[in-house]
Amino acid sequence: MIKFEPILSGNILIMVLGVLALISVFQVFYYLFKKVERRYLKVFLFLLFSSLLSLFILNPTWEKELPGSSALLIPESENKAHFSDFSKELEVDKVIKAGERAEGFRQLYIFGENYKKEELLSLPLVDMEWIPSSDKSFVVLDLGWEGILKYGQEQKITGILNSEKSQKLQLRFVNEVWAEQTLEDGEQSFELVFSALILGKNEMDLYLDESKIGTVRYFVMGPEQMSFELKVGFPNPETRFFADYLRKRGELVSLRTQVAQSSSIVAGEELADRSVLVIDPSQLKSVDVNKLGSDYQAVLLTNVNNPELDISELNRKFGTSFTINRISEKSVEKENGTSAQAFDFVTKFNQDTLKNSATAFEMKGDHTIAVSLMEDSFSLLLSGDSIGYAKVWEPVFEKLSMGNKNSFQLSSPVFRNLKSNISFLGASDSPNNLQNEQLSFTWKKDALIGDMYFSRFIPLESGWIYFSDSLSIYVEDEESFKAVKGRKILIEFLKERRDYGFGSERITSKSNIPAWLWFVLILISASLLWVEPRYRS
Repeated sequence: MIKFEPILSGNILIMVLGVLALISVFQVFYYLFKKVERRYLKVFLFLLFSSLLSLFILNPTWEKELPGSSALLIPESENKAHFSDFSKELEVDKVIKAGERAEGFRQLYIFGENYKKEELLSLPLVDMEWIPSSDKSFVVLDLGWEGILKYGQEQKITGILNSEKSQKLQLRFVNEVWAEQTLEDGEQSFELVFSALILGKNEMDLYLDESKIGTVRYFVMGPEQMSFELKVGFPNPETRFFADYLRKRGELVSLRTQVAQSSSIVAGEELADRSVLVIDPSQLKSVDVNKLGSDYQAVLLTNVNNPELDISELNRKFGTSFTINRISEKSVEKENGTSAQAFDFVTKFNQDTLKNSATAFEMKGDHTIAVSLMEDSFSLLLSGDSIGYAKVWEPVFEKLSMGNKNSFQLSSPVFRNLKSNISFLGASDSPNNLQNEQLSFTWKKDALIGDMYFSRFIPLESGWIYFSDSLSIYVEDEESFKAVKGRKILIEFLKERRDYGFGSERITSKSNIPAWLWFVLILISASLLWVEPRYRS
């Protein structure tokens, strides 16, 4: 069926077509009533010219069903000859480069990631399949991390690398290794996990052996304030240093030390309604189980001397199912210089463990029960290694916090001129402090999570974008992680096309008369109009 898509619109279209119609009527009547020589030929030639001009303005289009053919799309920088064998394996009819006309195919195979957004948007609405490249020139094929974290939260860097041999992937900060993983040769996935322990802007370098392959940048906000109630049966350095660290962290801390059966010494601040209760085995019997979930959001058992007996008592008290296995006859020395009891936890359903902190957790609905087998982590503070101490205990606090309110989620890397998503989990309302001359956000409420807000944005500048002393985000430039950016462009493009229906339906392509043909036809008809009066029979 023929449709019209005029090159003009509105009143201008009506006016132009009206003028052409009036001129045509006038000319026809003039030729017929004046009885000029070859008047019928003149009428035909003039109507032909005016009709062609009118159709050019109306721009007729029609749809035709696509044949069952397919094509392989390759980046503009590639050589078609190199894909001869590959195209035969795919059984495609043609290999085309990005930027070439891609009309007339039922299916397109998109090879690789090196495409401009404009090249992808020009592709027709047909069935598409993406074939990732195995280009050895790209070391980092895929990469992702959290762009905004709260202090102590777990940062997880995941991705895919091309490794020519067995190598060690390391994340370094000022020559100190924060996380590492050994990779085999070939295409390898990886995951580096560590706690965010440096407030503000963080820039950490990724190294493959001694070769730097990129920089990971993210922002760490201050932690949400928590309340800790410490109850111990005797004063000890582990508990005292633990309480001092929490106070320096900005938490509300109350320390109750039992000095006799009916008396105790209390030091610290008034606590909030839901606090974390930290106890040693001597205080297990005194805990009121009915207060769990209301007064206490979590219970942490520390200073365990007899693990088998103490954990058995913990299980009876709180209905937990912690299980341990002995792994040696004496305390286990950790790499960070601390020591822990000679046992390992057997992880069960609804449980989690932190090996570096020798701590296990069991979720019980609205509260968490945890037990730590650490013996002398305070020795790190005595030696001045506060970062080492934080690496032990911050992951524990993160597990005990029961989630973070007023926190952001930003999937990085964020690239200039590409869409990105940011979300905010707030107590009541969307954030109003994220706006400056470089970037602003329009927040929408999540339909499924009541306290969640999200926004889509396109940064136009690269580098650190400052919002306040407590929040900045980093935007990558054009040269950073090119393969990752290419994948992100393709994935975003394919998501936008995912609602297009295929299968047994007719797949059609829109066609029209090309501009050059219109030019030739109108030129010929105008030439005939000019030549006819000058022709002598």
